[in-house]
Amino acid sequence: MTRDASAFRRTGENSFRILQAGLDRADRHHVHSREPETNRCEVWYTQISNDLPVDSKLDQKMYSSHELFKPPSSDAVLWRYLNFTKFVSLLEKRALFFSRVDMLGDPFEGSFSTVNVKLRPSIYPKDFQEYSDGIYDYFRQLRSSTMVNCWHENAYESAAMWKIYSKDNEGVAVKTNFSSFCECFSVDDSESVYIGRVQYVDYKKEFIPEGNTLAPFIYKRKSFEYEHEVRALVQGNAATTKDKQEFSQKYSQGGLYVNVNISTLIHEIVVAPDAKPWFLDLVKSVANQYNLKEKVRRSDLDIDPVWR
Repeated sequence: MTRDASAFRRTGENSFRILQAGLDRADRHHVHSREPETNRCEVWYTQISNDLPVDSKLDQKMYSSHELFKPPSSDAVLWRYLNFTKFVSLLEKRALFFSRVDMLGDPFEGSFSTVNVKLRPSIYPKDFQEYSDGIYDYFRQLRSSTMVNCWHENAYESAAMWKIYSKDNEGVAVKTNFSSFCECFSVDDSESVYIGRVQYVDYKKEFIPEGNTLAPFIYKRKSFEYEHEVRALVQGNAATTKDKQEFSQKYSQGGLYVNVNISTLIHEIVVAPDAKPWFLDLVKSVANQYNLKEKVRRSDLDIDPVWR
């Protein structure tokens, strides 16, 4: 076995220990539970996703650090490129929209690699296979209750991002830094928000951790590395939700809004390059209603070249 394979195996064995611990606690829960209809995999889901005892209650709000999420430096510059409609929505609602990952158009979101599949028989004992189908079905279902809000990390504006997100030259880019991004989330919001850099891997060569329900949602294929994405993530937990109907309705839409302090979040509002003067005036007028007019400026890509 090569060094890389050995490393994959050690990672996989650690994932198994976490998975097995969750199942063991689920068994103990069933022995003492007054709710015999509770599915063993649901109890596992609760244990693994929260990493808390089964009967504990998760009481976290706003930004929550997590060992799986690799943060950039506190002063790392972040950009969110928006069309004008989404920009107005951000200001009006004073909230960021988190999109369901199963609606982002990338079928690999939340999935595992072929290396995971190849190594599982050598990592997990045979009796684990009895429950593995249910566990991996849960991971697949998490795509509909895992929401993300994505930012581009870059010290400078990105011409490529402008072309992707502002094709009609009528868009804006909200500029902030990592520290302000973490601090902007409202303490009154019930959602726990995890933030970190997306890790870009080869899904044919690298193992993706399986011991936490958040893990597969912070990996993407190498083809997306140009995004330099810093991702904020919210994950719903059907197993710990008392009102199943309310949970279903909440996550049946394309995503959810998470409250933010827009004054803390927004450092600058940059208007798309080549935008018409009337559009710059419109952005300033709208921003003025939220005391943000002084933060509006034209793109640096509009600066005239110097010849002499």
